[in-house]
Amino acid sequence: MKEIFINKIENISKIVLVENGNVIEKYEENDQKKRLEGKIYLGKVQNVLQGMQAAFIDIGEEKNTFIHLKDILPKINIVKNKQVQEEKNIKKLVKVGSRILIQVKRDGGKIKGAKVSTHISIPSRYFVLMPNTDIRTISQKIELEAERKRLNDIVSCILPDNYGAIIRTSALNKKKEILEKDLKNVIKIWENIERDLKDEKLEIPKVVYEGQTFIEKLLVDLVDDNIEKIVVNDKKIFAEVKKILEELEENICIDLKENENIFKTYDIEEQLEKAEQRKIWLRCRWVYNNR
Repeated sequence: MKEIFINKIENISKIVLVENGNVIEKYEENDQKKRLEGKIYLGKVQNVLQGMQAAFIDIGEEKNTFIHLKDILPKINIVKNKQVQEEKNIKKLVKVGSRILIQVKRDGGKIKGAKVSTHISIPSRYFVLMPNTDIRTISQKIELEAERKRLNDIVSCILPDNYGAIIRTSALNKKKEILEKDLKNVIKIWENIERDLKDEKLEIPKVVYEGQTFIEKLLVDLVDDNIEKIVVNDKKIFAEVKKILEELEENICIDLKENENIFKTYDIEEQLEKAEQRKIWLRCRWVYNNR
């Protein structure tokens, strides 16, 4: 039996996946740290550095974001294109002051800004949509050839030209109607973004897609047919989890233990402490060389 526990104490939210009483995965988020990863922005090019083949993009945050040439050049379907994309001059692709649509791929730190890319990807329950490319792949964990063909056929019937997609492991053995609905929904998200971008009066920089929240991303990845219960100790998170499960059409029991340290109640805290204190001693030889 698998269960998910979400324990919030002050500004720290910790999520653990438990199987038969044993913690098998742990995640953590600090509410005070602003998370940009996954968001899509219409940004403004601030600087272009030819020597680094990179540019800095203003997205309206405290620090400008960083983009490299390889994250501006179109993605190539290696299967269809044997030729390697020739190197180009970044100054021919982006100009200072111009608008650019980018997605945050990695959050920044205290010194560096976030890393961004023009290669957009929008995740859903069963797919990852990749507009403006023809790359279509399927999870390697789906091994049965007949199932791989079935899933590829479903995607091929729905996905328009110039759209790529990754078929996720969660799509395995799911009904055609469920997969079609999920794929159409994520395509609609991108179509709405494109529609908004046609507004010439749109002020920049501007966020055009908020992406998934920390809780949403984890639940989409973790929730499967084996999850029997989710236990939460925060009323606001409880409401968010309930809404997400309704959107995912998952009928999973959610238990609210408000203001309670559920890690302590369910003997999870001791497991986490032991894991953090665990040391692995390696055999080594010390050599003293006296010259």
